[in-house]
Amino acid sequence: MTPLTPRLCTQAELESRLFRAIAYDLGVDWRLHRELWEFVAIARAFGFAQFSDPTTALGFAVGHEPLPAYFAWLDCEVLATDAPAVGKWDGQHASDLAAIPNMRLARDVFESHVAFCPVDMRFLDAFDHVPSDFVWSKCAFEHLGSLEAGLRFVREAMRFVAPGGLAVHTTEFTLSPWHTLRDGDVVLYRRQDIERLISTLRSDGMIVDEPNWSTGDGEADKCVDQPPYGQEPHLKLNVGGFITTSLVLPIRRPR
Repeated sequence: MTPLTPRLCTQAELESRLFRAIAYDLGVDWRLHRELWEFVAIARAFGFAQFSDPTTALGFAVGHEPLPAYFAWLDCEVLATDAPAVGKWDGQHASDLAAIPNMRLARDVFESHVAFCPVDMRFLDAFDHVPSDFVWSKCAFEHLGSLEAGLRFVREAMRFVAPGGLAVHTTEFTLSPWHTLRDGDVVLYRRQDIERLISTLRSDGMIVDEPNWSTGDGEADKCVDQPPYGQEPHLKLNVGGFITTSLVLPIRRPR
């Protein structure tokens, strides 16, 4: 595997020396948790892409993520976006630049590299932005109301990726091969949904590596956290009776 391989969260990757080092640079405590894996998987893909300076990045649904400040720390020009908070996600959204964590940069440096703009991922036609080298979303497109709405976002977001650029999205993934949550506040993507999305992206001319569907063979990979989700390790969890984990999907736009 490379950092651009679509893959599932595993204990082995989280415990690697590189993942621990990136977690430190992100200013996040290392732990066996799928949310940390998602942050590091996105950051690792960015580093692996080896963009030439200057680099621009666009983040969707950034909430209180450390990623905008991390990319700014790497001298990247970042546009962070989020939608107004509604319902159960109130308190997890960013409404302005002050809501975004900044662990390592002087405030004036942070504000010179990071800008904020409200964007609803469901209505990208209303968002006009120059394509960026790097586009990301973390655990967001499964919250757009339906399976199809999330798949549509991933495809439409590629218009914000510059030639030679990279998009990286993470999402919740169910190990169930057939039944799933199709509509609501949270939907769960299956292997067949992701394979269909990859096929569509390739037909659009995008480059997506062959996925690795391994669920891991470590002791932490066998644990399933139960509601209200306080257990660690937290690599797999029970969501409405479905065993789920996290998936990362890197997508490249050709030059």
